[in-house]
Amino acid sequence: MLTRFGLGNNDSEAIVISTSFGRVLQIDNFNTSNVPEVICPIILPALTDVAIDGNGTIYYNTFSTIYKLDETDCSLETIINIGLNEGMNSLSFDTDGNLY
Repeated sequence: MLTRFGLGNNDSEAIVISTSFGRVLQIDNFNTSNVPEVICPIILPALTDVAIDGNGTIYYNTFSTIYKLDETDCSLETIINIGLNEGMNSLSFDTDGNLY
């Protein structure tokens, strides 16, 4: 699922992290290293959570907007902007692929 971000054939899992500084990080090999790798250096605005769907598409949110990550250039496509700073700080997919 995360091959495009450097998850190698010998790596069984990875964690993708969004930071309040707008960075996208990944830890991809827990057996040999737990040092985060920067996969998107700076994406503004600051991100509050990350979720990955069953197809490997990565979604992020801020306190007011949900975005989809374009992995080719680290740009964000707006999925929905509620227009208010309502404090959204969590994203997740259920087993049916619904984003919450």
